[in-house]
Parts: sequence; structure tokens; C-alpha cells
Amino acid sequence: MSKQKKSWVWQHFVSLPSGDVVSCQHCEKRLTYQGSTTSHLPKHLMNVHGLSRNEGKKKLEQKTILPFVEKLSPREEANINSALVEWIAKAQRPLSIVNDDGFAAFIEKLNPKYCLPSRQTVKSLVQQKFLQVKDNVCQFWSFIQYIFLLFLKLFCLSIVNGYREKRV
Repeated sequence: MSKQKKSWVWQHFVSLPSGDVVSCQHCEKRLTYQGSTTSHLPKHLMNVHGLSRNEGKKKLEQKTILPFVEKLSPREEANINSALVEWIAKAQRPLSIVNDDGFAAFIEKLNPKYCLPSRQTVKSLVQQKFLQVKDNVCQFWSFIQYIFLLFLKLFCLSIVNGYREKRV
């Protein structure tokens, strides 16, 4: 017989079959759940969704409709993902920043229609960006090498032609 869950947070979370993980019904973020302690679950609801025990239902209805009505276009999402990857790389932030509740709340304030990608997706995007930059650098150095060799050839020809003119 399973223990009945009495905490108000269970209006916003679903226990997954594994038993030690729960999923937020608002953003589908997975959080660990061990035993009977739910103390970290209200923190997620407050920091990410602005929900508390007394105002949960009211805000839930107002807050969750936007992502279903309006979504970002694939191009807009790709642009934001690209900016996120660039920021993570330049600021040398860990990929796990996308799992931080405070960061997620900040991003939601900036654009409620944007859904942060998972850490694994960000890792893949960072790797793709690295390969793009690496390819661009290789192409640039190939071009520089070509220009240098062309300049060297012209320089050598001018020396040879100058030497021939002096001999004649």
C-alpha cells in the first residue's frame, strides 16, 4: 500500500515510475525525490514559476497558457540557443547552468516563450559550435598560407629578375 502524498506540491509534480524522480507539470523539469521530504520542490515552484502554497492555482492558470498559445519559431529558438551557447563559452560557465532554477527563472522573465534546452542539448550545441569555429580557423589559416606562398613566389621572382637585369 503506497503512502498518500499530502503536501500541496503534489498538485504541481508527478512522481515518475523510478520512484526517486518527480516531474514538474509546468516545465517538465525532473527533480530528485527521496523518501518523504519535499522541501526542495516548493523552491523550484517559487523560483521558476513564482508559485507558492497560497497562490499556486491562480498563477498556474495564468502562467502556463502562454507556451501552449504562442511558441517561438524554430529560427527564434535557434538564435536564442546560439546566443546561450556563445555566452556559456565566452563566460566559461558550466553546461549545468541550464539546470539552475534561478537561471531558468531569469530566462523565463526575459522570454516566457523560450524553453531552456537540456544540459545534453547544450553540450551538443557547444560541440557543433566548436567544430564550426575550428573549421573557420582552418580555412582562414589555409588562406593565409596561400597568400604567404604567393607573396614569397612573387618576391623570389622579383629577386631573380633583378639579378638577371644586373648581369645583362
